[in-house]
Amino acid sequence: MIAATNRSDVRDDALTRPGRFDRKITVSAPDAVGREQILKVHTRDKPLAADVDLQQIALTTPGMTGADLANLANEAALLAAKREQTAVTGKDFADALEKVQLGSERAVVMPDEEKERTAYHEAGHALAGMLRPGADPVRKISIIPRGRALGVTLSTPETDKYGYEYDYLRGRLVGALGGMAAEQEIYGVTTTGAESDLQSATNIARQMVGR
Repeated sequence: MIAATNRSDVRDDALTRPGRFDRKITVSAPDAVGREQILKVHTRDKPLAADVDLQQIALTTPGMTGADLANLANEAALLAAKREQTAVTGKDFADALEKVQLGSERAVVMPDEEKERTAYHEAGHALAGMLRPGADPVRKISIIPRGRALGVTLSTPETDKYGYEYDYLRGRLVGALGGMAAEQEIYGVTTTGAESDLQSATNIARQMVGR
């Protein structure tokens, strides 16, 4: 009998006693080479334009699983179909990656002052991340509402990471709190927009202490 779980941390230890599920195999997220091979599998039945570089896409998707990459390929193909194209282009993949990583765009009409505050908030994330040694490079900054967020700053590592140094984690902490710091600096107050940032920073800090 074979079983699988994404939450081995809450598994009942009785399940892994001798004679039951006594062999455990950890399946980690694929590395860059693995991601490229997975992308090849999920695009073999899709016509690709000459500007599609699966190796480059694999390098910019660290941490994504096989299911994530399959979804990415399907989203890119859907975009190409909506645009009435005969092949999936690099732009289709770029737009699909934004949707997968950042969420779908929301048709929200924001007042100008709200847009300005969001812009300062996201700029704070970007500057804090860019100026802090060891932080992930900033890939995308947007004040287009996506998912539950009014704006997004996307930072991803340049290579796959398996161990994390103190400076790197501190850089992520600083970057997470940069938006709140920018609001405090410009307006003298912070808003509920920093709620998820505080949750992210708290999770990072707890893991730094507890792991």
